[in-house]
Amino acid sequence: MRAIAEGAALATGATVDVERFQNEVKDFVLNDELDSVLGEELEALGEVVHTERGKGKGSTDAGNISYEVPTAHGFIKIGADDLVGHTAEFREAAKSELGNRALITGAKALAATGYRLLTDAEKLHRIRQNFEKALAEKN
Repeated sequence: MRAIAEGAALATGATVDVERFQNEVKDFVLNDELDSVLGEELEALGEVVHTERGKGKGSTDAGNISYEVPTAHGFIKIGADDLVGHTAEFREAAKSELGNRALITGAKALAATGYRLLTDAEKLHRIRQNFEKALAEKN
C-alpha cells in the first residue's frame, strides 16, 4: 500500500505521509445475562460449557464492541486442552474436522441466541439492564 501511495504521489507531483494508527483496545464489558443465554444454546447443541472466567493475557477488538452493545465472546473447543491461539497447531486444529464441526455449532448457537433475543422481550430487557449496569461500573 505504501508503494502504491508513493507511486501515485510521484506520478502526480504530490507528496505522501504514511502514519501508523492503532485505536485503543478496550477491556471487555461482561454481560452474565447474555453469556447465560449463549451458554444454554451451546449446551442444547451438546457442548460442555465452562463459566469460570480466565485471566488470559490476550486482547480482542470485541472489547471495544462490548462498550457499545451487549456482547458475548464464547469459545468452542477445537483441539487439545493446551491448544494456544495464533500458533501453527491452532491453525491445523481450526481446519480439522473438529474445527469445522465447532464452526457449525457456534453458528447454530449464535443464531438460536439471536432468535431468543428477538422473541423474548423480557430477556432482551434484562440483558440491556445488565449491560447498562456493567458499563456504569466501568466509568
